[in-house]
Amino acid sequence: MAAISTGATPRREPRRAVALNVRVFGLDASGQAVHCEASTVDISAHGARIVGPPHWNAGEVVGLRHGTEKGRFRIVWIGKPGSDAAAQIGLQAVEVSRHFWGVNIPQNSPGPITTAFGSRIGGVTDTTPHPGRLNSASTSMPQADARRHARLRCNGGAKVVVSGTQHWATVIDISNGGCYVECPTTYPIGKLMYVKHGIDDFKFESDAVVRVSHVGMGMGIEFMRTPSMQRRNLEEFVAELSRDPNRFRE
Repeated sequence: MAAISTGATPRREPRRAVALNVRVFGLDASGQAVHCEASTVDISAHGARIVGPPHWNAGEVVGLRHGTEKGRFRIVWIGKPGSDAAAQIGLQAVEVSRHFWGVNIPQNSPGPITTAFGSRIGGVTDTTPHPGRLNSASTSMPQADARRHARLRCNGGAKVVVSGTQHWATVIDISNGGCYVECPTTYPIGKLMYVKHGIDDFKFESDAVVRVSHVGMGMGIEFMRTPSMQRRNLEEFVAELSRDPNRFRE
């Protein structure tokens, strides 16, 4: 494998200089969950340069949340102390939706872009470095762009119960059909579980199944066999959020 640079690498595709607030999450060297704020320096179709988090090393995969969008990025380089890129991190997209940044970004370079890493897109691993293949069709996460229910941002606690084992998580968006939870313990797609939510005064619990799984970061969950009373509570809460979409805006 090619060596990982610890300084800024030459850019091989157009970038847009823009400061966007993001949250970075993952596991540190000791296995502890880390969530921290960061800001982009510039973005491209296949990656970003951010400044902020000091918790990870080059080669690791971390999660990014921008608004309600989640994605996975590999750390390609870390700026050397004392250099112009100090405290900066170069990221390459691993798994993102086409709407991740929510702003116009430069078009792809006409030629191939080579990096030290292969990519994992839509559940298929390709060890040949072809970041230029990332596009709106190949980067869509399962069910990410074909939801029957609109997602609404929220922020609350959740308890995920799998085969009697309980895990604490954070609910970051919700709809009448499901939710996304940030949790360092994740399960594969298709895993059945029981979830309990507490978001302000809203309490909810239901059987559920994992529909999207980002290892070590979070899961997209679909509610199943929800009791009628719980269903009514959920619909009323979602309707309330729809009337006030900025209620949980950071």
